[in-house]
Amino acid sequence: MKMKAKKSRKYSHIGNQFVIIVAGIILIALLSNAFFQYYKEQQKNLIDLLHQGESIGELLASISIEPLLVYDSHTINEFARNTTNQKNIIYTMYIDENNNALTNYLNTDNITIQKTIEKINSKNPVSLYNHLKNKNSILNLSFPVTFNNETLAIIKVGLDKESLKFIPLENLITQVISSVFFGLLMGISIYIAFLRKVSEPVKMLNNSANDIAIFKFDEEVKIKGNNELTELANTFNSMRLTLKKAVISREVTLKEMASLNTSLEDRVSERTNKLEELNARITHQAMHDPLTTLPNRILVIERLNQAIKYAHRNNSRLAVFILDLNNFKDINDTLGHPEGDIILKQVAKRIPSALRESDTAGRLGGDEFAFVLPDIDEKNALEVAYKIIDTLKPVFELTSQNVEIGASIGIAIFPEHGEDQSSLIRHADVAMYESKRHGSNVTLYNSNFDSHTPWRLALMADLRKAIDNNELELHYQPQVNLKTNKIYGVEALLRWTHPKHGAVSPDQFIYIAENSGLINTLSEWVINEALLQLKKWQDSGLQLDISINISARNLQDKNFTKKLSSLIEQHQVNQKHIKLEFTESTIMSNPDVVLSLISHSSLSGIRYSIDDFGTGYSSLSYLKTLTVDEVKIDKSFVLDMVENENDASIVRSIIELTHNLGHLVVAEGVETENAMNALKKLGCDSVQGYHISKAITSDLIPDFLNDYNHSDK
Repeated sequence: MKMKAKKSRKYSHIGNQFVIIVAGIILIALLSNAFFQYYKEQQKNLIDLLHQGESIGELLASISIEPLLVYDSHTINEFARNTTNQKNIIYTMYIDENNNALTNYLNTDNITIQKTIEKINSKNPVSLYNHLKNKNSILNLSFPVTFNNETLAIIKVGLDKESLKFIPLENLITQVISSVFFGLLMGISIYIAFLRKVSEPVKMLNNSANDIAIFKFDEEVKIKGNNELTELANTFNSMRLTLKKAVISREVTLKEMASLNTSLEDRVSERTNKLEELNARITHQAMHDPLTTLPNRILVIERLNQAIKYAHRNNSRLAVFILDLNNFKDINDTLGHPEGDIILKQVAKRIPSALRESDTAGRLGGDEFAFVLPDIDEKNALEVAYKIIDTLKPVFELTSQNVEIGASIGIAIFPEHGEDQSSLIRHADVAMYESKRHGSNVTLYNSNFDSHTPWRLALMADLRKAIDNNELELHYQPQVNLKTNKIYGVEALLRWTHPKHGAVSPDQFIYIAENSGLINTLSEWVINEALLQLKKWQDSGLQLDISINISARNLQDKNFTKKLSSLIEQHQVNQKHIKLEFTESTIMSNPDVVLSLISHSSLSGIRYSIDDFGTGYSSLSYLKTLTVDEVKIDKSFVLDMVENENDASIVRSIIELTHNLGHLVVAEGVETENAMNALKKLGCDSVQGYHISKAITSDLIPDFLNDYNHSDK
């Protein structure tokens, strides 16, 4: 009896220690977990905020190269605005190496920005950044935008860390209290359960094990309940019975295991096949454009790297094309993105017919496509490029109408224009922009093109100064009525004499203005100057029509009509002597806006003209509906019409078609007496060109008009 009592105390002592240890461990674990979760949540929020800033900054740095190269301040301001509107973003700004802000967007709805502006009394982005960068409550990040080893700009992004301070302390207190309560409750429960469910059954199992050790198999172990100890007792009880059946059971068990192993291998094989199929689909999706199914940028670059390795091994050449559709943005904006998607799909179907099986055609994004042509020389590359242009000439059938759309292609050849994928793509892209700028379909890269980049940047800044300082000038090219042989009007043409570079071609600075957001300011200056000069001529008794060119970008300004009406009223000029000229592409990309402008009640006296007719892609339908007064034949048809019968036929057809629709016809680019006589025989109404006069300053117009109209011609 004494021995049993001693054993009982021993078991009770071990049980107490076990319960205390377990309860203590649980309590410590719960408390540690509470503090760990609190600290982890703080660190996670900070890391997430940093990752958010880095992801946004790296993305902005990658997509901002092109807008910075073409000085597209509108696009980078849009980038800054869209980024700042994201959660946790305080500011986003572009700053050049001279610490000048390239963007002017500030989210003045943000309370931090508001307070800082009030404190420093300035909305200058650089001043704002210098004040915010030392605040501990803001995570300030910088991301350089580099191109050709030159830093174009530095993107500054600020993220609000104040949100990290709002982790409720009540959560931590609640977790600590809960941990103590549950730790004590669990300790007491474990103690009681341990005594009833573990300690006594273990004693019985120990006694039974001792009996089996001395080969006594008669006494059965009886433990109440339904748990592991009960199961263990049953195991002890069945052990005596299973020993005799061990050998037979072993054979049965081996067979069952073999069967299960075969079934498992079949399931593993089936699952492996499904995973391989899924992986193949995912890989294809990751490497291909979902809209056109063409290879995407990732796969194009991979194919280009492979082609470069092949060219190195075999001492061969390869070509890289960058293709951009002309006027695609205008069509997309006018007809809608679904129609634009139809065009992109049709382009993707047409292009492969001009390529070899070894060539790669891919879509880089938007309306930009890339081509990798291995083992090809410069001559054959040009031939393929023109084949691609030919595949795009047939009309594109859309749901609402049919349109024609051209393309511009830039070509870079390995190894002459670059020996790695980055330089080849960049140089092909530069050539493409040259092609687009000069209106040619295909352009081969030339190292001289690269010099335009810093030149354009400086020219854009100088153009801003020229507008502000009134350094621009209008020249006027006379227009002659072929029936009366008298000058009846002039076309206002913008001229810029740069103090350093001299005369700058309008093709160069108009292009810069349209891509830097200056075009509306520039056009407003031109209209104001032209109307001011018209008023001076009218006051002096000189009655002349004046033609003013309108850009497609002007029509995208919702206030354009209001500004034009206000300027006419301000200068008190007779509207019937004002003529606005739109190109075919301008009309096609903004048909509703053009129609609204022409039919505006306050501009009822103005006349309208379609400029560069014959170079667009579908103005004929609008000739019937728009109440234009005249059509101007593009000079590209007029220059060689005397020697080129095809050009003469085109001019004749345009004159007949336009007259049948009730419009007048003006021919541009008349440089010889023969061309002027030929146009007169074809029934052309008016002409302008160097044969009559180049564009001259306003002070020369009265004398020139008097001399010409009274000369014996």
